[in-house]
Parts: sequence; C-alpha cells; structure tokens
Amino acid sequence: MDYDNVLFSYFMRDTFEALSELSLNFQKDSLTVCDAVEALETCSLKLVDLQFQPTEGMQEVIDAVSKTGLFRGTKLKYVNEGQILFLRKKVIDVLIKHLEKRFQDLQKGSVPSKFSIFNPSQWPSDRQELAAYGKQDFADICEHYQPLMDEHSVTTKMLKSEFILYKSYAAARTLRMPQIFSGILCDTERCKQYKGLSILFEIYLVLAVNTAVCERGFSCMKRVKNDWRSCLGTEQLSRLMFSSIEGPSMDNFDAAGAVEKWWTSGNRARRPGFNPWQKEQEQEIRDDLYEDLVLMDQEAEQEENVRQEAISDELGLEAENVAAGEKRLAEALDDSDESDIDESDIDTFLKDY
Repeated sequence: MDYDNVLFSYFMRDTFEALSELSLNFQKDSLTVCDAVEALETCSLKLVDLQFQPTEGMQEVIDAVSKTGLFRGTKLKYVNEGQILFLRKKVIDVLIKHLEKRFQDLQKGSVPSKFSIFNPSQWPSDRQELAAYGKQDFADICEHYQPLMDEHSVTTKMLKSEFILYKSYAAARTLRMPQIFSGILCDTERCKQYKGLSILFEIYLVLAVNTAVCERGFSCMKRVKNDWRSCLGTEQLSRLMFSSIEGPSMDNFDAAGAVEKWWTSGNRARRPGFNPWQKEQEQEIRDDLYEDLVLMDQEAEQEENVRQEAISDELGLEAENVAAGEKRLAEALDDSDESDIDESDIDTFLKDY
C-alpha cells in the first residue's frame, strides 16, 4: 500500500468532516443569515487550514511511519510528499471556489452578511470605537432597502439616529441578536421607537436561508404515506406528519399513555380474540329476519283485504236484493186494493226476495 494514498484518504476524511459540519448547520430550523455567514466562514477557514497543515489523521500516519515504517501492522511504500501537497492544495481550492459560487449571496461584503453589525457580541468594547462601528455597512444596508423605507416614510437620518439608540440598548444585553430583534418587535413602544430599524429586523428574521424544513416535510410524507398506506386521507396524513415532525423522538416517547387511551376510549372493548365482523353478521341476520316479517305482514294484509272485499260484495248483493223486493212490494201494494191483500201473501212475497 502506498504511503501517499493513505495520507490522502485521511485528508479527504477530515475534509468531508468540515463539509459535513457546514451541512448540519444549514439544516437547522433556527438558522439565521448571520449564523449562515459565520458557518460558511468557519468552514472556509478549516479548509484553508487543511491545505497547509496535516490533519489529526494524517499526523497519526506520519508519526507511525516515521517510527516503525508500519501503520496498523502494514508496511507502507514511501512516495514523495510533494504530490500529496499538490493534490491537497488543488482539492481545497476547488472546494472553496465552489462554496463561494454556491453561497455568493452570503459571502462577506454582501448585504445579508452586513446585518452582523447589529450583533452585540461582535462590537468593540471601547466607546469611541463602538460609536463609529458599522457606519459604512449600515449605510450600504440603508441604500439597498431605500425604496422600502420610502414607502414607510423613513429617512436615512432617522435610521442613523435609531442605530445609535439601538447600540445603547443592545450593548447592555447578553441575548443573541435574533432574540433582541424579537423582543423589540413584540414591544409596541419599542417598535415606535425603532420605526425604521424594525422593518430591517423583520426582514432579517424572515429571510429564508435554507429549505431544509420543506425537504424534511416531503421526506416525512414519503415515510408516512407509503405503498402500504396509499389511501390515507389529507386530514389523517396531516395529523400523522405533525406527530412525526413535531412529536418526541422514539427514544424519548413513552407509549404507555397512548396505549391506555386507545385501550379504554373505543366504542367496544379492546380484547384479544374479538371478532370484529361478529356484530355485522348478527346485524345481517336481524335484517333478513325483519325483511321476512315485513313480507309476511304484507301477505297477511293482502289476504285480509281480499276477504273483506268478498264480504263487502256479498253484503252489497243481499242489500240490492232486499231493496229490489221492497220496491216490488211497494209497486204491488200500489196496484192492488189493500182489502184484497192478505198478510200471508205479503210474507210469501217477502220470502221470495
């Protein structure tokens, strides 16, 4: 195994560690503009240091080979270190150029990076130096946001006066810059006092630096709504995603309370061996019996209606016969003399009808 290959492997490992730290900083939800600028500058300094100074892993290899010629029991073939130095410089130069191009809006000298003049932790302790601190950067910020200030009738003179007032206010506090901004914006009187600066504070607090939150949301949605749960509704999906993103981690979550609530809050008891379809089957049987009873009642009602109609027809026929007989009798009485008719004849006539 070549000595230069081992050294270069350790160099790349330490390089990736520096980039990984930068990536983790950019994934924080609380990342602000100044935090991003600081993280980017820190990563650049670490990379420059790796360019000229051997890393901890490289130094371990160098010390082991210089003493015994072996590294972890393996003899390394020595090669000129000039090639390693050339490769290290080339890799670091490429990475720094890429970072500068990728984050050019956050490089020192850009307008977002100049918001660091509001950070009390970077202010000089001397009063005269503090009075003159950040004047040029503040003028650049005011010039950049001048159209917005004109809409709110804020002049440059007002902004300069408020900046001096802000220095006296923030210098006596040990809070971080975002917390100071939030405290001013939440105080009505302070907002009136810092009419122009409060606009800049709002811009700073809402200025999007990363999209890690959105990416985590999409990743969470893929985990929750997978192939096995593709029919989840929007409301239930939102609840599950909220629990996954905002809820405690699996290591800190105590499921005892949730299980107890689930066990006792159902419409039926949660018991092993319970047939969830038994109730539906019984309901189907009851529905079938009810339909049979309804059908039997309908048939009985129809039979009763037929019988009643037959009785009504029979009674109606008898009534017609009686009426006809009475009519014939009346006609016979009218045509005959009452003295000629005997009662026995009337009875015989009525029997015929």
